[in-house]
Amino acid sequence: MPLSMSDPLRVVEAGYHWASDEREWLSGIAEAARPFAIGEGVAAYTVELAERAQIRAYSGTSEVEARARAFTSAFDLATARQVYAPTEFVGNATYRVRRLAKLQKKSVRDLTRGKHISAFALVSGDPRTQALALVFPSEREAADPDRAFPHARVLGLAAAHLSAALRLRALAAGSPDDADSVLAPNGRVLHAVGAARNGRESLVEAVVRRERARGRLRRSDPDEAARMWSVLVAGRWSIVDFVDRDGKRLLLARRNPVHGPDVLALSDEERDVVWLATLGHSRKYIAYELGLAAATVTKRLGSAQRKLRVKSRRELLRKLGHV
Repeated sequence: MPLSMSDPLRVVEAGYHWASDEREWLSGIAEAARPFAIGEGVAAYTVELAERAQIRAYSGTSEVEARARAFTSAFDLATARQVYAPTEFVGNATYRVRRLAKLQKKSVRDLTRGKHISAFALVSGDPRTQALALVFPSEREAADPDRAFPHARVLGLAAAHLSAALRLRALAAGSPDDADSVLAPNGRVLHAVGAARNGRESLVEAVVRRERARGRLRRSDPDEAARMWSVLVAGRWSIVDFVDRDGKRLLLARRNPVHGPDVLALSDEERDVVWLATLGHSRKYIAYELGLAAATVTKRLGSAQRKLRVKSRRELLRKLGHV
């Protein structure tokens, strides 16, 4: 299969590519995902979720845009946050809406006010503030709520990167002077300050893995290359490309915390794990999102449960109001 037809790293790279205009940035993401389309193109849009649900920027066909805007504005804020809760795979929008309607004991028509969008969607972001939806519309295939999307899991890895990229938008135009660490593509540390000095080993390892993923591995096994590309390093830093004035390519480590819920008695590290758990993400996926070992996620989640005096993940989510 040609690389262009099976390369999830193109979506990852597009997410981390800086563009001052948000629509232009979304256009790059949609274009990178086009090889995965199922017949009716690809759309990408950001959604404001802080005070009311509304599409902030959009890239795609005008027909899908009209449906997406009507669909989004049909929900109250609490429901919209559930509709646009991050996913760890490309999901069927029809299935998600039917599931929410059942939970709220409403008909689908009442829940959506008769607005409809038949599509598969990859959702990333923070449901308290903003989301990014990468949408693969298909009236024929997605109308069946039991229909799965091809490449669902592999593209799901890109969602974690798109969430990180959303948080980085305000920092992406900065210079190496703003970075916690500057590294060469071979992993050599050129500059490090603060906690990055103690985290040099982790940063070097992440850079080496990232460069390997972008090189030969993406041609021989693009799925494995996507798994190797760290979203965060040690739960703290995102690594992004920067080209200086001399044309030299550098890699910048920028602090990019998840900002989990403010739960008293929990450490920052435990809050991040708990926050991602409340989004329904598996421990394995949380480990990928934070750049941690799965055993570390298990340990932090267990510690959080003990501090909050709950015996299971379900009890933890119930205590935090997510079940």
